[in-house]
This record gives sequence, structure tokens and C-alpha cells, in this order.
Amino acid sequence: MTEHLDLHRRGHDLINGLKDQVLNALAYDPRGRVNGDGLGNSEIEEIAGLAIPLDRPPKQKQEHWLTWTIVQRLVADGHIEVIQAKSTKYRLRNR
Repeated sequence: MTEHLDLHRRGHDLINGLKDQVLNALAYDPRGRVNGDGLGNSEIEEIAGLAIPLDRPPKQKQEHWLTWTIVQRLVADGHIEVIQAKSTKYRLRNR
């Protein structure tokens, strides 16, 4: 039981670390800052160093899901905002 709790706690720590990494990536690039033009998911992923290359055909690529999921959680938590343009972009929310 203790091992399960340790794994669970470690999982939460990893998720929180990923959230911090994405927030730091947005703060690093002027486009991701408050009132910036915004960054796309792939741009955030590249800046944050979270790209996970998979050797799959283009239509089957799922390597952006990790970053996308973290970004969506940060949107739901109110830390970043969605900017609607030609394609979806994100930036830090003014708090």
C-alpha cells in the first residue's frame, strides 16, 4: 500500500513539474507572455524540451499529446489563456 501511495505522489510531482516547465517556457518566449501573440502547442513543446519523437507515419503521430494535456490543464486552472487566431495559440494569463 505504501508503494502505491509513493507512486501516486511521484506521479503528481511529475505532473506539477511538467506544468512548471510549460509555464516557464511561456514566460521565456515573449510571444507566450501576458499580452503576447501566443505560442502554438508544438512551439511550447519545443521550447520546453518536451518533444517526444515517435517513428510513425504523419497521420498516426501522437507525440504532442503530453504537452497538449498539460496545456489544457493549465488553461482549466486559469494560468494560461487560449487565443483564437488562424490556429490555437496560448499565452500566460494576466492575474
